[in-house]
Amino acid sequence: MRLLLGLSLTSLGLVALPTSVAASVRLDVRLGLAAALLSVALYGLGLLLCLSWDRGRLLRRLARDARTCPYAFEAYCAALLDRAGWDAEVVGGSGDQGADVIARRRHESIVLQCKLYARPVGNRAVQEAHAGRGMHETELAAVVAPAGFTRAAHAAAEQLDVQLLAPSDLADV
Repeated sequence: MRLLLGLSLTSLGLVALPTSVAASVRLDVRLGLAAALLSVALYGLGLLLCLSWDRGRLLRRLARDARTCPYAFEAYCAALLDRAGWDAEVVGGSGDQGADVIARRRHESIVLQCKLYARPVGNRAVQEAHAGRGMHETELAAVVAPAGFTRAAHAAAEQLDVQLLAPSDLADV
């Protein structure tokens, strides 16, 4: 307390400290400021590492849950698009108008119909994605299914200009 009081009185010119003490105080203040800046920088670095670790952990957890839960599969597809630079949003649910995920990037937009079926997906999902593109006014439409697609789905996709994707393809959309 005496040192702080002496420092403030010295800065006001009311009390004169010996030069060696004043130099020591200045050095202590500089070291204290340097230590404070270093601790803030280390805290920020730790926070960034923690956030990136949590994002990777979240993606791994979604991937695990996406194997059994359709809603988790939609969130997983949105997370994969986010990772690829898209701004993705899950909009699925009852009355979703053919869109489970809508994503935007620069001047592009895409609607996804996500199907977590045990068997190949048919042409109905392709028709839903096509309708979703019109309803949500996106440039692109796609159906994402880990189990693949039927011949009828491939034919409809070609005619309606809808992409048929596996989840691993979302990194390249």
